[in-house]
Amino acid sequence: MYLAQRIGDFRLNEIGEFFGLKGYGAVSSAIHMVKQVLEQDAKLTEITDNIINRLDPSRDE
Repeated sequence: MYLAQRIGDFRLNEIGEFFGLKGYGAVSSAIHMVKQVLEQDAKLTEITDNIINRLDPSRDE
């Protein structure tokens, strides 16, 4: 969900629909939780940034 929002620029309700969720609240909560973890875990942030760069090299992280 986090990657879909970051790379795909999808709206929360679009992401929710794809994952079979009725509302966007669960998507927002999940993305928020990932952001909190990324703030605390430098290694995971590095891995995530590498994934983003591989999926969309035009993004400047």
